[in-house]
Amino acid sequence: MGIRWLFAVLAVALALAQIVVGRNTFGPDPRSYLELARAILRHDWAMVINAYWSALYPWLLAAALGSSSHRCAGSFP
Repeated sequence: MGIRWLFAVLAVALALAQIVVGRNTFGPDPRSYLELARAILRHDWAMVINAYWSALYPWLLAAALGSSSHRCAGSFP
């Protein structure tokens, strides 16, 4: 129980530290998906149609953004 318990506690501690440190990080992929979802909401089809990004995920985000009253303009750094 000794060494396994120590490594389990260490793993949980490192995972919690990573969550605390990276809670405000926002990479380029989610940012692009949000931009595509906003383009769907404003009917900017020239920006939406492309072969690089996934087709379904921006539509799901657009549905979520369109149905909520909260605007995420100030939510992400």
